Amino acid sequence: VDDANKALKEAKDNLDGVPVNKDELQNTISASDEIKDDVKYKNATKDVKDAFDEALAKAKEVFDNPDATQEQVDDANKALKEAKDNLDGVVAEQSITKLDNNNDANMQNDISKNSNDLAQTGSSEYVYIFVSIIAAFSGAYIIKKK
Repeated sequence: VDDANKALKEAKDNLDGVPVNKDELQNTISASDEIKDDVKYKNATKDVKDAFDEALAKAKEVFDNPDATQEQVDDANKALKEAKDNLDGVVAEQSITKLDNNNDANMQNDISKNSNDLAQTGSSEYVYIFVSIIAAFSGAYIIKKK
């Protein structure tokens, strides 16, 4: 009797003329599809991954159901967000070291590339002038001493 009453209530709620808004659920599903490439998903424990996959499948099922109520849509959206937030994968220590080494190498490459971009502070022209002045004074000094 309770199940029939609940089904009747849901059917009545669907007749109120207000369309079910699935936009937020669609956005959450799209973001969740992309997270499977993230370390939070890839390195998550099996149980957490399974819960996420199940919430994602349920959310897609609700989204594809033309008779879904707003409550069902909202519940599926909430469950998927919670499952996404519970993903517990982290970057492995070896990966961090590898990233640090890559960053160090990239910084060295950047420094090498940019060293040619430094401002030129000297010119060989000034060296020749300076040497010429020294030579002139030296010559004048020698001539004066004789």
